[in-house]
Amino acid sequence: MDKISLRKVFFLFSIMAATTNSFSQSYSYADSIRKLESLSNDSAYSDFAGKISKQYLSEGKFEEALSFLNKQIAMQQYGSARHQKLLVWLCNCYYQKKEYNQSIAACDSVLALDFTFTPDVLIKLNRLKGQNYFRQENFADAIVFYKEVFALTEKYNDSTQMDDVLAGIGTC
Repeated sequence: MDKISLRKVFFLFSIMAATTNSFSQSYSYADSIRKLESLSNDSAYSDFAGKISKQYLSEGKFEEALSFLNKQIAMQQYGSARHQKLLVWLCNCYYQKKEYNQSIAACDSVLALDFTFTPDVLIKLNRLKGQNYFRQENFADAIVFYKEVFALTEKYNDSTQMDDVLAGIGTC
C-alpha cells in the first residue's frame, strides 16, 4: 500500500473508533465531526454520520443529534445522496425521541421535497412512517405504509428491509 492509501485506512479506522459504542478520551464529537466532513465517499460519510447520530441518541442527547443533523443537512448539495440520507436520519431522530407525530411530519416534509429520491431512501421514509403509526397503535395506517414499502421493495428489487416490514405487518 502506498502512503496515501495507508493514511486513508488509518483515517477511516480512527473515525470508526471514535464513533462506535463509546468515545475514547482521545476523540471528541468535534474531532469526529471534523473528520466526517472531510470524507468524500458518500457511503462512508452516511455510515459515519449515522454512527455519530446514534451515539448522541444512545446518550439521550436528542437536541445535540438534531442540531448535528440540521448542520450536516445544510452543508450538503440539495437532493444529493448524502442530503437524502441525512434527512432520513433526521426523521429517525424524532422517532427515537418517541415524538411520532413530529417524525411523521418530518417524513411528509421530506417526501414533499422536489427531487428524485434514491430507492433506498424512499423505502426507508415509508417504512419509518409505518413504524411511527405502529408505535401510535394506528395499525390501519401502519399497514398502508408497510404495504407501500412492500410494493417499493418489489419495484426496486430491494429486499433488505423486508424483514422489518413483514414483522410489522404480522403484528398489526
